[in-house]
Amino acid sequence: MRKKSLPNIFDTILSSTKFGPLEYRQKVFLPEKENQFKDLLNEVKDISEDVILRRLYDLIQNTLRTNFFRKHEISETFISIKLDSRKVEKMPIPTPLFEIFAQRM
Repeated sequence: MRKKSLPNIFDTILSSTKFGPLEYRQKVFLPEKENQFKDLLNEVKDISEDVILRRLYDLIQNTLRTNFFRKHEISETFISIKLDSRKVEKMPIPTPLFEIFAQRM
């Protein structure tokens, strides 16, 4: 269950086609998925794992946009994620307004 928890939150927040409009997703689906994730965090025994999971959760919560759900040609395989970096908890200072991660696969 832990393996699917963060990807489910990512999907719920950022996939406009799977769960309907953002406002609906935030009210109906997101609270349940976040509660499941927080319950799973209580089971984590390793402090390093706990810190990593919490930081990944924070990054997902502060992701503004991604191309992850867009269909690409095989020659255009890449992912980009735009973060609201001022809301990310452990972002180094000086913090830019936005941070964009791009990775070609």
